[in-house]
Amino acid sequence: MKQAILQVVCGAVWLLVTSSNAATYIRESFSDATNIGDFERVVVDNRTGRLYLGAVNKLYKLTETLTQEQSLTTGPEQDSPKCIKDDDSCPDRVPTNCITKVMVIDYSAEKLIHCMNLYQGFCAIRKLGDITQSDPPNYKPLVANDDTSPAVMFIGPGPPDPATTNVLYIGATRTVLTDSIYRDYIPTVSSINPSTFSLAGDNLQGGTQKFIDTHNRDTFFVYYKYGFTSGLFSYFLTVQRESLTINSAKYVTRLVRVCHGDENFYSYTEVPLECNHSGTSYNLAQTAYVAKAGNDLGKSLGMPNNEEALFVAFATGQTKDPDSNSALCVFPMRQVVGKFTENIKECFKGLGNTGPGHIATTKICTKSDWTIDDDYCGAHDFNQPIAGNIPIVGKAVITFPTTLVTSLAVTYTSNTVTNQYTVAFMGTSTGHLKKVVIETKDRAEEYEDVVIEEGEPIKKDMPFDRSKKHLYIMTNKKISRVKVQDCGQHTSCDTCLGPTTRDPYCGWCSLENKCSLKSECQGSESTTRWLPYIGTQCTRITSVSPHQAQIEREPTKLSLQITNLPQDGALIGQYQCAFSIGEDPLTTPTSLTSTGVECETPSPHLLPPIPTGKDHFVMTLSVRLNNKDFVSTNFTFFKCGQHSSCTACTLSAFPCTWCVQRHKCTKHSDTCLSDVLVTGKNSPGTSDRPGPESCPRIEAGFTEILVSSGSSKIVSVRAVNLMDFQTDFKCTFTLDGLQTVPATRTNNIIRCDGKRFEYSVNTPYHNVPFKITWGPQNRPLDNPTDIQVKIYKCGTMASNCGECLTRDPKYNCGWCQQTGVCSKEDKCISQWRDGNSVCDNPIITQFYPKSGPTKGGTNVTIEGINLGKHADDIKDQVTIADVPCYVFTDLYEPASKIVCRSGSSTRREKSGVVQVVVNNQVIAKSTQEFFYVQPAITRIFPAKGPKSGGTKLTIYGQSMNAGANISARINGLSCKMISAYSDRAVCITTRSPRRQSAVVSMTFDNDNIQGPIGSEFSYVADPNITEVNSPLGIISGGLSIKVSGTNLDSIQEPKMIVYVEDMEFSSDCQVLSSTSMNCKSPNTNPSGYLNSPLTPPLQASYGFLLDNVKAMRNITADPRFGKFTIHADPEFELFPQGVKYFQEKNEYLTINGNNLDKLKKEDVQVKIGTGYCNVTSIALTQMTCRPPDKQPTAENTKWPKVIIVIGSNLTFTIGDLSYEQPSSMVLPLNIIIIIALVVILVPAIVVIIGVVCYKKKSKERDRVMKKMQTQMDVLESRVAKECKEAFAELQTDITELTSDMSGMVGIPFKDYRSFVMNVLFPNVDEYDHPVTRDLDVDLIKNDGMQKGLRQFRQLMYNKTFLLLFVRTLENHKSFTMRDMVNVASLISVALQNRMEYQTDILKTLLSELIEKSMEGRTQNAKLLLRRNERVAEKMLTNWFTFLLYKFLSECAGEHLYKLFRAIKQQVDKGPVDALSSEAKYSLSEDKLIRQQIDYHIMTTNLVEADSQYSDQEYPVKVLDCDTITQVKEKILDAIYRNAPFSSRPHHEDLDLEWRNGVRGRMILQDEDLTTKVESGDYKKINTLAHYKVPDGAIMALIPRQPSGYNMSLLSDKSGASNRYDSVLYYSMSGSPAMSRSVSPNTVSVDIEGPGSKYYHLVKPHDSEKEKEGDRGSKMVSEIYLTRLLATKGTLQQFVDDLFETIFSVTHRGTVLPIAIKNMFDFLDDQALLHGVADPEVVHTWKSNSLPLRFWVNIIKNPNFVFDIHKSNIVDSCLSVVAQTFMDSCSMSEHRLGKDSPSSKLLYAKDIPKYKKWVEGYYREIKLMPAISDQDMNAMLADESRQHTEIFNIDAAMYELYQYAVKYYEDLMATLEDDEFARKNRLAYKFEQVQACFESNA
Repeated sequence: MKQAILQVVCGAVWLLVTSSNAATYIRESFSDATNIGDFERVVVDNRTGRLYLGAVNKLYKLTETLTQEQSLTTGPEQDSPKCIKDDDSCPDRVPTNCITKVMVIDYSAEKLIHCMNLYQGFCAIRKLGDITQSDPPNYKPLVANDDTSPAVMFIGPGPPDPATTNVLYIGATRTVLTDSIYRDYIPTVSSINPSTFSLAGDNLQGGTQKFIDTHNRDTFFVYYKYGFTSGLFSYFLTVQRESLTINSAKYVTRLVRVCHGDENFYSYTEVPLECNHSGTSYNLAQTAYVAKAGNDLGKSLGMPNNEEALFVAFATGQTKDPDSNSALCVFPMRQVVGKFTENIKECFKGLGNTGPGHIATTKICTKSDWTIDDDYCGAHDFNQPIAGNIPIVGKAVITFPTTLVTSLAVTYTSNTVTNQYTVAFMGTSTGHLKKVVIETKDRAEEYEDVVIEEGEPIKKDMPFDRSKKHLYIMTNKKISRVKVQDCGQHTSCDTCLGPTTRDPYCGWCSLENKCSLKSECQGSESTTRWLPYIGTQCTRITSVSPHQAQIEREPTKLSLQITNLPQDGALIGQYQCAFSIGEDPLTTPTSLTSTGVECETPSPHLLPPIPTGKDHFVMTLSVRLNNKDFVSTNFTFFKCGQHSSCTACTLSAFPCTWCVQRHKCTKHSDTCLSDVLVTGKNSPGTSDRPGPESCPRIEAGFTEILVSSGSSKIVSVRAVNLMDFQTDFKCTFTLDGLQTVPATRTNNIIRCDGKRFEYSVNTPYHNVPFKITWGPQNRPLDNPTDIQVKIYKCGTMASNCGECLTRDPKYNCGWCQQTGVCSKEDKCISQWRDGNSVCDNPIITQFYPKSGPTKGGTNVTIEGINLGKHADDIKDQVTIADVPCYVFTDLYEPASKIVCRSGSSTRREKSGVVQVVVNNQVIAKSTQEFFYVQPAITRIFPAKGPKSGGTKLTIYGQSMNAGANISARINGLSCKMISAYSDRAVCITTRSPRRQSAVVSMTFDNDNIQGPIGSEFSYVADPNITEVNSPLGIISGGLSIKVSGTNLDSIQEPKMIVYVEDMEFSSDCQVLSSTSMNCKSPNTNPSGYLNSPLTPPLQASYGFLLDNVKAMRNITADPRFGKFTIHADPEFELFPQGVKYFQEKNEYLTINGNNLDKLKKEDVQVKIGTGYCNVTSIALTQMTCRPPDKQPTAENTKWPKVIIVIGSNLTFTIGDLSYEQPSSMVLPLNIIIIIALVVILVPAIVVIIGVVCYKKKSKERDRVMKKMQTQMDVLESRVAKECKEAFAELQTDITELTSDMSGMVGIPFKDYRSFVMNVLFPNVDEYDHPVTRDLDVDLIKNDGMQKGLRQFRQLMYNKTFLLLFVRTLENHKSFTMRDMVNVASLISVALQNRMEYQTDILKTLLSELIEKSMEGRTQNAKLLLRRNERVAEKMLTNWFTFLLYKFLSECAGEHLYKLFRAIKQQVDKGPVDALSSEAKYSLSEDKLIRQQIDYHIMTTNLVEADSQYSDQEYPVKVLDCDTITQVKEKILDAIYRNAPFSSRPHHEDLDLEWRNGVRGRMILQDEDLTTKVESGDYKKINTLAHYKVPDGAIMALIPRQPSGYNMSLLSDKSGASNRYDSVLYYSMSGSPAMSRSVSPNTVSVDIEGPGSKYYHLVKPHDSEKEKEGDRGSKMVSEIYLTRLLATKGTLQQFVDDLFETIFSVTHRGTVLPIAIKNMFDFLDDQALLHGVADPEVVHTWKSNSLPLRFWVNIIKNPNFVFDIHKSNIVDSCLSVVAQTFMDSCSMSEHRLGKDSPSSKLLYAKDIPKYKKWVEGYYREIKLMPAISDQDMNAMLADESRQHTEIFNIDAAMYELYQYAVKYYEDLMATLEDDEFARKNRLAYKFEQVQACFESNA
């Protein structure tokens, strides 16, 4: 028994150790919050990797990474188990949930067979590519029509020709739902055609099906657990009763088999399957898996390679329901086949019976001579079916005594050539995944337990993905993709190969120092490079000889013995010894030995200094390869010379010796010849003077010499082991500096001359170290006991007599009564009391508690002064109200505190003072009285509460706070006391095991009291929620929710809880009765956590806090309740101008708003002043209410205000309401007559005057109106035309642009160095920067500089130096912003081959920057990383630049390039002004042409330059308004499409030649003599229209021609006439750039020069004044802003694609770069460290660090990434996109209006969508598993290794050195001030660096 218990305990401990967190294994998960049903079945398409997931009422199609592609609602449907689908007369149909019973993929037909419980259990055939498409339904029942009866289904070979025909095998358990006759037509086992569901073999003999016998169908059930095909047979694993007897309760497992070629199922055979272990029979199969076994297991089972085995998980159980006791058995399929053959042979021998009885009537087997072998396929129609009795018996390889296994998957590892490890993955009913390695047929071991979802059973289906690197694990509500291994979580060889891991997938990659798969380890074919989990030892250093080294002048040779050291020939000479302490390792070369390696210690001057107060330091000694340590140990360097005393020297842990006369400690005693030596304890050999006992030293019988401050004393000590040469003694005291007095030696006593000791600080005492020195060098004698002089002041030791007299007697302090101070006797004139006296003025300052029960027992604490010196002084001398109080002597604090227990009062109640008699001499009495009382309970509230406890119980009575210890109980159950007052006490009830009632009792110290009759508290049944009416709310909460249930009135303070993203929000509920309560919906946005409005509504879990009743905390899983829906807050429109006028004749007041339809009338209250407006209706955007008949009274305003109250949390004031009323004023009759006359006469006079004026002005008005009408007509027609064109463009451009972009091939990415240089040094030529070229100095010839650079590099690799270097530069006033950016980039380049170190430096600088930003307001924190004000900020940009290049080139770059091409192509489709860069198509308002430009699209046909009549022409689209330069650029763009810009010719080097038939050729130019000068000295640049080039013209690009080229062409064409003859004579010699000067005989377009001014499409407005009245001839320029929308709509998809790529954790197969995850986690950690609670701050940090510092720069400058040319207009468009990108990353709301910039308005509706992407992106990154330091460092090391030779590191270091020299004095001062710099002698090292450089100056 003890041994069993020990096994269980040990097992539990082992499981605790191996239990793993699912976070490291789960890659992705899928769940559907909108579907309340459970997940049921899942299958994986092994060709595409897609999953098909069947749930209650839903079917999903998921990607391999669990992203939903499709979903299909399958129920509920109107159905009845009594009817078939087509029975329209069925009266019993009700909504029935659709349960997925089984699914299988038919690969040959590309179909999914999906079987459900509906319509008697039919199967649908759906398309794999689109699950919403299915074949015409076939409602033939195939499976059970209930929720629980299992079925199995699989596809395998079958009739008529198993070699070519696949059939569908089905094993279906009969339903228990109904006795409907339709169920009798469903066979228990069958094989059918997977397309038609007809029997595979259908004949008179019954075909391929078997039924449960009619007599047994309703009593005998076969439960199908698993089905599979193997060899020539198909198998079904079943659980069934042992016999047909109804009373038989025992269940067994039987394996059913049919032959593939059997068209009649004559081969149907059942055989028992047994699994046993230590006498226990595991009788109930739960699940199974057929797989090939690994070699080790196969050999143990006697199986050849590649043969299958059946793995079955069993459980014990007395019924069909299993116990939590499982086992795993393995059955080789050859054993299974053999047992079936043996059972069949027995029957053909005439032994046994046919059967089984539930299939067919049992008969005696017929003896036959037929030969039966393993391939028997039911060839005979007798002896069938067969119920075999010879079982297939297996021995459990592993058992799980307290676990129920629910799922199983088996595979083998491929880490070795022999595939030797078989691994089983087993899901459990408690949500765990157990990993088991099966080593032999008798032994398996569980090596890990992963918690997938605690408490949730893992479903049966648990398939692998295609690669078998992941499992899909399903629980009720979630399916997860889980890695089968995570070797990387083990960071050391011991944990990788240790007994607590033993993961068969993993091994230790010794040279890469990581735990990995074998395939991930380089050179793993070597037996020592990759060590498997079993049978090997870790590579480790077993010994180092010598094991420690004295720091000498020369290095020490070391010999390292190393086990399992790879000694490949290729590795000889590559190993290094590395000595490290902190950041920078010191390496030395090695030589291989038979047992390890040999190497030397580093040069002593390179070793770090020994820490102060130490004589050694420990370094990590490692052996490394390729700069990576793979095995290490500790190695100690020591230095005896650190010790300055003989005692310390000889006590050293190292072999040190003390030279007495030389007064030094040394390892080499031969350096102290003729000296007296004291050997150390660890020195080898024997000695006459062993230390430390032989050391010259001083001793005393005490460690302190007491001296009263202000007195003199002669200090004497004893000296031992003095030598004759030790003379001339002195005493030195450390008191206000060093004070030395002479000393004399008499024998062994040394006396210091008398000295006065005194100190001024007001402290009780002051220790004065002292030493005795000898000789002229003042060498101190050892003082091993640290003898000191202790000066003290009695006056500061105590403030009263009691404290003074209780001081330690050694001070000899006493109380001076005369002065009232504590002093020495000689300082007191009279009345001095010593420690034997008694103070005469004891005082009690306070005591507590102030009352207690009359029975006593109260612990009373008394505090005061002078309350005795010892407990005996007051023992038995304390009384409370004249009642003795027993003193606790162990709690007595001398003179100040007494704790005593009160005695019992003789009277019922009394009071009196507390009295203490000290030494029977003096008395202290309290000023307050203590009360003896009798507590009594009068009543309690409430009288009942749930039996789960948690009720706040208030007990009323008198003196309820009496005593020191108060407790309450209810029938022995404690009630946790939380407060007590004189009239009441409050406690919290604890859980009761049952419902009960009992009187409340309380204990007050010794007094126990009971409540009166009627004060019983009843534990009642826990409350239960049965209905929640409309579980919905708004973000701000406060809406009423009616809740029904039972026992609700037992809860005093119920609350409603809503769970939103791991946060709880609660609100109060009001109990109305035992069955109902009213709750308010919680406010789910108390601090701005959510953004309103929500689209779609948020679905959240919810529950109720009912004291301690845990069952109601979350009721979402209960299908009766579902999810809680949170809608957006309502919004209301304000009254125009703040006032609304209401007419009494209107019955209703209408209030406009948004999001109103979710409000109930009872939640809305509309107040009008002091009155109310009754709400009558509520719609989405409008609400109506009926106001009072009369205008209510206003409250302090002119009109009553309209206030809307929503629930209990929201209030809106929308304006004032004024009732419009008829005037009631009555005027006198005469006044009325006068007013009437005025009203009549005044209009008449006005009319007369008006007629006269009208006639005069009518003609003029008609003329003006006619002119205005004409102008308006023209303007209207132009506006209409522009709008129509904009609309047409928007509809057509998207399609055209998409089709044009589809042909894009090849992206001209810049290489890594060019990209990095563009970001780090944006304004410098890549090839002209020092870091990309060789140093100007030859380092080979310049030894000093070479040495200086090497030493400076070592300094820069020192973290302390580099940080101080950066801080010094940043703090200097002359250090400019340009310098800062340059230094940051130089540091990044210098450390580019040490990315791990660079990352550490970056994070350290960022930490300092964050800490500094947190010193001010929150707003300051949000500015962090926004500008390049610190080196860290620019380094962060550079860091991302290094690490995201791969992501850019493999993923995001494609979409950025497409966006650039799309913008350029869209811009080029319309006119672009060559001078202003304004364009018709633009995203920027500033670069938009705001005029109507007439142009036509042309096609020019390009031919080769050297061919006069070329057959091959290249069409190029241009515009007739294009300049000649623009045409050349478009031609070049067409020819060199997607080619690098740098590789194509420049337009300035080419001329455009127009070949006009046989009449000749002509070079077209931007300006020639045909260019006319217009008014205002303006010249318009030549265009194709200027030259009247027709559509389809032949063009050629030729090399730039010399002057007179056109003239030569004319001379060759004698007699040829051309209208440009005169032009050609004066033509330019080439096509110069517009702003470039050319030779005198050519004309250049000099825009800024004197003389003519130039324009292209739009003439500047300042050149001419707009004529008066010319408004009608010009269109309103703002109408052209519609072009922005057209351009934006065309480019929208490209912008969306880019943003989606950037803001996706996974996109198109590219995983999020771990650098982003690592940096974001760092920022989260910093926020947590600094207590940043505002999520907007952290969001802003992340946005500033990555999107705004990196991505905005890339979006604005795609030329950094690609070899392209970016024009001004394209740049302006990209700036708008970048601004939109920036706005999307901000959490602040941008209020836009009519005056907002168009660039903001353009994307106003898109930005909220982008913001959600950003927030989701940040959220998903945060939820991702953390990146381990090992993975991060591995990535950084790989990055460094890939780009080691990219930059000239020496050049970067030299540039940094120039800055160090520039700020030399400040840097040296900083190094000398810093403690760590001083310890590492960094200032000295930097001086050496400078000396090296100056030596070659």
